[in-house]
Amino acid sequence: MLWETPSLLEEYFPCSRKPHFNPQIKFQTTGKYKLLHQLVWRPCKKEERRKKKEIERKKKEEAGKEERNREKEERRSWERRKK
Repeated sequence: MLWETPSLLEEYFPCSRKPHFNPQIKFQTTGKYKLLHQLVWRPCKKEERRKKKEIERKKKEEAGKEERNREKEERRSWERRKK
């Protein structure tokens, strides 16, 4: 079979496969032989979830920083008024 030998795979995929990608290989069967019909690279669900969580975490951090800066400014203005 064509895809049983790793050397042929290496010919078709010379660069190393990214760990966070899933190869979706569709085979077209004709009799005894399986032919490569289409190769589609789709990101893993795990990687997508991790990226979404990371983006949400960054947004929360930025919102938290803005809130802390606002509180600091309020304290400073309050201290100035006291003097």
